[in-house]
Amino acid sequence: MVDLKVTKIGGTVFLSGEVDVGNCGIFREELGRITEGDEKDLVLDFGSLGYIDSAGLGILVGVYKRLAERGGSMTVVNANDYIKKLFRITKLETLFIVR
Repeated sequence: MVDLKVTKIGGTVFLSGEVDVGNCGIFREELGRITEGDEKDLVLDFGSLGYIDSAGLGILVGVYKRLAERGGSMTVVNANDYIKKLFRITKLETLFIVR
């Protein structure tokens, strides 16, 4: 299993490793902690993220909903081609911005 690292620098959250069913609890906790404040807009940098499964996608949807309730948004940047295709297939790119 590849480890997951979540680091917030300024207004951007950098992810590295993989998000899968084995570590999605950590992923949920980290994003929950990051978004529990007043912040409305979230930028997730997937530049070093190699893989995300359906459990991870579900967590992203939950975070997006919390942000949207506050009038906020979520943007995913630097995703690899596999992840971009996954967002297209699941139509998640209609919920949040994928660059």
